[in-house]
Amino acid sequence: IPLIVQRENQMIVLKAEEVYMIRVEGGDTIIYTEKEKYYSRRRLYEILGQVGTGFMQISKQTAVNLSRIKSVEAGFSGTFLLKLKNESADYVSRKYLPNLKRYLGI
Repeated sequence: IPLIVQRENQMIVLKAEEVYMIRVEGGDTIIYTEKEKYYSRRRLYEILGQVGTGFMQISKQTAVNLSRIKSVEAGFSGTFLLKLKNESADYVSRKYLPNLKRYLGI
């Protein structure tokens, strides 16, 4: 299913595999690709329902494309810092950590 996103006054069609990270910042849903960022009027859970199984939510406001993970580093007080191949990074919250550990086999 294509994802319809916005940049300035343009509507752009993205494939799920082009998406690295989806993050809600200040009420805006931002979709990050390798080099660009786009906006969507949809909520995080709506986009996750649209992009399919290759994505995992890592915090209340962030989901990542599992095939774009570059590395995972231990962070403060038991959290993990997840780095993506486009140099984006975000922390995995404790609530979502068990799912990520299961996926990574740790």
